[in-house]
Amino acid sequence: MKTNLESITNLEKKLNIEVPPQQVNEEFDKAFKYLQREVNLKGFRKGKAPLQQIRTMYADRVKEDVRNNIVQSS
Repeated sequence: MKTNLESITNLEKKLNIEVPPQQVNEEFDKAFKYLQREVNLKGFRKGKAPLQQIRTMYADRVKEDVRNNIVQSS
């Protein structure tokens, strides 16, 4: 992980964080597997919904969650 702090003005700073793709993929996998256990989809028992269907239905929510988790841990 690479971080860079830039001074824009005396009061403003810009923080750039570069996260390796492998770490991002691991976070996505963890988030989708957690949702798979918790989500109730019509036609499937709880925890038995196909992962691909969960990825399509909850992609936007998971992107936001993963982004927040990575920023918090960085």
